[in-house]
Amino acid sequence: MQKIPYCCNVQGLGTAFQKKGLASFVTLLYKVAFFRVKKVFFENTKGPYECRYCHKRISRKYMQIDHIVPVLQAKKNPRARNILKRMHAESVNDLVNLAPCCSRCNRQKGSKMGIWVLKGRFGDKGWFRALEKIMICVLLFLVFVAVTGTIHYLIK
Repeated sequence: MQKIPYCCNVQGLGTAFQKKGLASFVTLLYKVAFFRVKKVFFENTKGPYECRYCHKRISRKYMQIDHIVPVLQAKKNPRARNILKRMHAESVNDLVNLAPCCSRCNRQKGSKMGIWVLKGRFGDKGWFRALEKIMICVLLFLVFVAVTGTIHYLIK
């Protein structure tokens, strides 16, 4: 398995510079480095691809590669670094921390953690999808009970 180059971890540098020329140069460097990440990702994963978060099928052309534990969180949050350690990831750009996703889910997730990390890590597993459906049913049941106040009928 090929390793992802360390130089790809330059997220956010394009906005760190106020001078337009320098910012565009750093952004270009980031795009070139992330192209290598995509190449390694595709060499080590098989299609067909589907979004880990919404389970929508996506082609390689429209697929985005998401950091399950976000780069920003890994830099500033010890809990995020602990999650990476438990995932046996050597860095934030390790393949176990990368997931295929659609642009909509990638925008929604941003640098959030919580349920997004669980979906990113286990979203391709059948048992996790079943658990998600069970949790939705339980949540709908609890909302129904709260709205109608019918819990005393169900307990009898």
